[in-house]
Amino acid sequence: MNLQKLKLIITTVLLIIILVFLINLVYQDHQQKIVSDNLPTNLKLKSSKEKIVSFAEYPALDNSEEPIVQYIYATNNLVPPSNYQGLNEDITKRTPNSQAFLKNKYEIDNGNIREEYVAKFYSGTPFYQSGNNWYQTEVATTTKTAFLQQTENTLVDSLKSFFGQPVFAATNTTYSGVGDGYVAISSSSWAAAHDALTGTVVSYVSTANVAYSRKVSASSYNIYRAFLPFDTSSLGLDVSVTAASLNFYVFEKYDGNDDGNDFITVVQTSQASNTSLTTADYDTCGAVSNPTEGIDVASRKDITSDVTADGTTLHTFNLNATGIGWVSTTGYTKLGIREGHDATNNTVTNLITGLQMYTSEQTGTGQDPYLTIDYRVVYSRVKIDEGKIKIDGGKLKLQ
Repeated sequence: MNLQKLKLIITTVLLIIILVFLINLVYQDHQQKIVSDNLPTNLKLKSSKEKIVSFAEYPALDNSEEPIVQYIYATNNLVPPSNYQGLNEDITKRTPNSQAFLKNKYEIDNGNIREEYVAKFYSGTPFYQSGNNWYQTEVATTTKTAFLQQTENTLVDSLKSFFGQPVFAATNTTYSGVGDGYVAISSSSWAAAHDALTGTVVSYVSTANVAYSRKVSASSYNIYRAFLPFDTSSLGLDVSVTAASLNFYVFEKYDGNDDGNDFITVVQTSQASNTSLTTADYDTCGAVSNPTEGIDVASRKDITSDVTADGTTLHTFNLNATGIGWVSTTGYTKLGIREGHDATNNTVTNLITGLQMYTSEQTGTGQDPYLTIDYRVVYSRVKIDEGKIKIDGGKLKLQ
């Protein structure tokens, strides 16, 4: 065989390999698109897979169904530095679930500097950073099968990755999860429902959080307890918390028992997971009867007069010294909402009393629950840290 024929054979083989590779590229992407197009609308991803920044698998809420995947995806909506109560945001302190706004900065003794901030912590993770920009995120769910079908990496994805283009962003991302939701029970008597250790219903992927007590009939009672965990670990050990408040928006209320126990209060929870709920968490929303409250009695919200269920009115609970003491600067601050009859163990005698509020799964952040924390930090104007001299926030490295 002469050299020219050998070159021709090699060239032909290479062309065939390239052609097969290109056909596979097109085929795999086409097949994934067909699968996605044939899925019911409610199972289709709300974004392209390269926009998904984190996800978590949860057991099916209904035993007859398959596991679900809750995923967070980045939108194209930029979130520039914002303003809160006339205060400008310090964008350098923003995290995926918090914003900090500088209140005061002044010198105290021995050249030390005190800074005072108010921070907003969301129960979800509404922000995503890409480079120097922050973007709004949204939350959605689908089944595990549908998620895997639509996010499986193809040859096209491998090629994109090789050239530094974004592919499935969440593959190497640890998901912090969203643990706000409710645990409820349905039982044959008030005592059985109230004192139960385990609930019968759990929800942590809905846009609704619920706290209410209900008499369905003489032999049927429902109690719902709401959970609101906030990741406040970005505060750190060096801060001093001076005030805090829980804030949320109500879109439905019920006042079938206007008897003085028709109120809402704030308690501390001890749910097993910061990022999900199970029916076993039912008895972890404060003590079963007369739980310690994180607000003063006078600050309870009377459902008749203090609660507006229009979805746009902000309901604020200013935490007392006990509630402020629940704020964790290194982990999660776990709060809960209890309806008054449930908290005081007074049987409801008529219909339903309580409310429904929006969760972190609600679109945007305009109606998400959030925790505000006022804190201060003191530091020296001159500080040596790992070979660097920091002068009032700046850095001068020693050689």
